[in-house]
Amino acid sequence: EGEAVTADGTRYTGTFVAGMPEGSGTLITTDGLRYEGSFLQGRPHGEGVRTSADGTSLAGRFVNGLAEGTAVVTLPSGLVYE
Repeated sequence: EGEAVTADGTRYTGTFVAGMPEGSGTLITTDGLRYEGSFLQGRPHGEGVRTSADGTSLAGRFVNGLAEGTAVVTLPSGLVYE
């Protein structure tokens, strides 16, 4: 368990394995992107929620950092796509 902050201000809080985010955690980038969920070898992998700076969120499964399969997208207006 711990927290890491990169030189550009990106912040990860959660579990680590061999110095890499792995397991459950939260990643917040300097451009306002937030990801909460599972990580594997430093990348979002498994169930999680990615929220962009404008408030749009995508909840679903991630594989090697990319959304894959069925997801729920919620727009800042409250409109929900499944």
